[in-house]
Amino acid sequence: MKKKRRILLVGPLPPPIGGDTVSTYNLLHSRYWKEEGCLLRAVNVTGENRLKLPEDRLTGEHWGRGLRIFLRVARRLPGSDIVLLWANARFIYTAGLPIILLSRLLRRPVIVKPFGTYLVQRFPEMSRPFKAFLRAVLSRCERVLPQTLALKEAFLGEIRLPESKVTWFPNFLTDESFAVLRQRKTFTGRCVFIGQIKREKGIFDIIEGLRNRPELSCDFFGPIIKRDEPSFFRALSGADNCSYRGVLKPQEVINIMAGYDVFLFPTYHPGEGYPAAILQAFAVGVPVVASAWTSVPDLVEDGVRGLLVPVKSPSSIAAAVSRLGSDPVLYGSIVERAGAYVQAFSEKAVVRDLLIGDILARF
Repeated sequence: MKKKRRILLVGPLPPPIGGDTVSTYNLLHSRYWKEEGCLLRAVNVTGENRLKLPEDRLTGEHWGRGLRIFLRVARRLPGSDIVLLWANARFIYTAGLPIILLSRLLRRPVIVKPFGTYLVQRFPEMSRPFKAFLRAVLSRCERVLPQTLALKEAFLGEIRLPESKVTWFPNFLTDESFAVLRQRKTFTGRCVFIGQIKREKGIFDIIEGLRNRPELSCDFFGPIIKRDEPSFFRALSGADNCSYRGVLKPQEVINIMAGYDVFLFPTYHPGEGYPAAILQAFAVGVPVVASAWTSVPDLVEDGVRGLLVPVKSPSSIAAAVSRLGSDPVLYGSIVERAGAYVQAFSEKAVVRDLLIGDILARF
């Protein structure tokens, strides 16, 4: 009988709800671990039920929590065959590097998935000794899994990791996401934003763009960054066609998304990768209007799988939505092409075939 591989997943889990925590939750609960003969255990690295900003300063409490996480990982390492480290840049710089070194000291293969683009963005600002240290530690990992193709090239070029160590690993949608039937829509101008409510996601541009456009509307779902909460509600008070609808559970997102005409995502968030919400919109037949920002155009090919607008251009957002409403042929072709494209981001393709069947099968 084939021995089961024992996998230790170190990463953030909800709460709070966010791209990193939901992505790790979906990976942890994938049915393919059991089907493919793997035993998966997790160490949760989330310490606070609140959304954090990249500019938040590290405190003694953060370092203390990092030490506790390191000790929990150390206790579980002897009973594990492979370590998966799903982490943002801050965690990799702090507790992540010692976890990698200890895992390699115990001869456990380590697979690292850095969330977002901060790791590469901040690399040029580091001191030369720390750059060398970070490069040396990451080179000891069996694989680094950047989310976007541009990030993959940065790990090869900027950080200079060997090509054999870097594999593109995109966001994925759960099997259940593809089970929601696409609805035939009569365009009513109902738009939706689902994600973290903060200015860098373009929320104020949406409100400004749709203000005084009564034929259009937008509902906002997601946890609110404390910094932007007062300004967000002030903006909503001046736009009767925009409303905040609260925070969705991860399993609710796909069904709620399916009930709208357009998904709005005019982000200029500095760490943006391949947002899962865009893939979810593709899966349920909801066209996307998004900003031409970082790697978003990889997903939203303009006029093919959605419409792209300039960053921080409220009027362009409203114009793009109106264009979709006035051109049913364009609307239908975007739905069909995006629906075909998103199949490559399925749980089966990414978790079963790529991660378990290809990457982990080598160790």
